[in-house]
Amino acid sequence: MTIKKFGFVEYGLEGNVAVIRMNNPARRNSMSFAMQRDLNDAFGEFEDDDNARVEILTGVGNSFSSGWDTKDQNSMTNEQR
Repeated sequence: MTIKKFGFVEYGLEGNVAVIRMNNPARRNSMSFAMQRDLNDAFGEFEDDDNARVEILTGVGNSFSSGWDTKDQNSMTNEQR
């Protein structure tokens, strides 16, 4: 399996199954603006991959995702709101 990395997200294809892994276990795969961007890139890769039929979203480490990263939200600028 070849893995393509998008910052905090990895995209791999096993047969016709795309596996998208959130890979920021130090932050328990919490959702941040960077994680959202990387997930969007990986989902786009799935849409463009003619061999992919099914996608699985999972997280590396002990957590799938701990939810929104409130530390990231506090650093949001007015332009991002």
